[in-house]
Amino acid sequence: MLTIQITLPWGRYHAHPWGQNPGRVAEAEWPPSPWRLLRSLAAAYFRANPGQPASNELRGLLETLARELPHIGVGKVAFAKTVHYQPNFNHSSSDAELAIYGKTRHENLFAATAEPFRFRWQNTILTDEQQKLLGSLLEKVTYFGRADSICEATLVNGDLSNNKIGWCEPCLAADNQTPQKRI
Repeated sequence: MLTIQITLPWGRYHAHPWGQNPGRVAEAEWPPSPWRLLRSLAAAYFRANPGQPASNELRGLLETLARELPHIGVGKVAFAKTVHYQPNFNHSSSDAELAIYGKTRHENLFAATAEPFRFRWQNTILTDEQQKLLGSLLEKVTYFGRADSICEATLVNGDLSNNKIGWCEPCLAADNQTPQKRI
């Protein structure tokens, strides 16, 4: 069984659900979407190989991981936000001296968790080369979601029994075509 663990040293996961306007979202994406993991692996590859196209090895690894939706192991989570105001000047007048001082409100939504989360593939088997590439890429993953979600990504071996972790299993939507997460 292939398992990747993401540890958040700061205990915060910053990400809004994909395809939604972050200004209109009420909470962070939870559990984390598996595509974020693939995206992080690709980003780690391109950071390590600037200006190079994707290698056949990278493509093969990402395609292998994408063939099966992983189970996602998560611990207790709380949703929170910080609010800050960005100063700006509303230049509604042509005369800068008459400009009205304004401020723009920003909400930073995040999921707070002390437990690492995991992606576990039940049936995916990697070749030795893919496993080596995956290990090297995981060492280079520095954030997950937004850049302020600092993380450590590792390959997990051995027993994963942990009473603090609950597993989300993938299931299909009513049309039997669209994968959905079930908690």
